[in-house]
Amino acid sequence: MDEENAETIIPIENGLVIDSIWKLILTIDWTERWLLALVAFHVVCLIIIIFSKQRTNLQIVIFLGLLFITWSTQYINKYAAENWRSFASQQYFDSQGLFISIIFSAPALINCLVIVCVWLYTSGSLLIRVKRAELRKSIKDSKKGKVE
Repeated sequence: MDEENAETIIPIENGLVIDSIWKLILTIDWTERWLLALVAFHVVCLIIIIFSKQRTNLQIVIFLGLLFITWSTQYINKYAAENWRSFASQQYFDSQGLFISIIFSAPALINCLVIVCVWLYTSGSLLIRVKRAELRKSIKDSKKGKVE
């Protein structure tokens, strides 16, 4: 086995070896309540982001909250690794943080990317409206100049 593959293999408690993201996703018991709640959290965040296009302050709060939670995943992973028996049927939380990165951080960052795309779209639309208003005003001013 070469050095590159040696770093990507993660041993799991019951003897399975995870060497790809897809295998990790397939080993997860998606019927656990806390995982369903986590998926629901990310879906609800996405729905709120999409339907709050005109509420920039709300999007800023969500954006910063998601970034803060993503930043603190190392601490969340450590806590979850120590206390997994109280909420999960399996130990998912490895020392490298692969599970929490894929299941928690990646969707949160995707939601942040959606927020940035919404902001860029809103900024572009606003820029177009401002430029159109400037053009109308300059046309109106030029007509006034010809009339006088």
